[in-house]
Amino acid sequence: MDAADRFRNARPGERLQRAGMSRDAVGAQYQPGQTQTPPAPERGLTYPIRVTSASSEILPADSQRRFLFIQNNDPVGNVTVSFGGNAAVLGIGFNLAAGGGGILLDNNVPSSRVFVIGSIAINPNVTMVVA
Repeated sequence: MDAADRFRNARPGERLQRAGMSRDAVGAQYQPGQTQTPPAPERGLTYPIRVTSASSEILPADSQRRFLFIQNNDPVGNVTVSFGGNAAVLGIGFNLAAGGGGILLDNNVPSSRVFVIGSIAINPNVTMVVA
């Protein structure tokens, strides 16, 4: 197997490392809603986020963050995104409407922690891309 085949058959995180964008993978031990700070996700990959009616931190502070996209694909529940501080409060921050509301930050991207809270008990239909 040559180098091109090894690159094609590698997991996404390994592809980023081989492309020169090394980043630790998101730990499977972290569950949204825990009080610990979540690990930083691999850059450039799409991640599902499970948003609940309790505030949870989805990203730690990261001074190297250059791109953030969060989209709410749930047909019913709204999501509020807030930056910095200690917790999200429903309706205070960026509101992502049900049915595809989203936010794309690629110029002035906050490097602070990112929190989310939802208007329904469990919303598994939110996605995030970080770079």
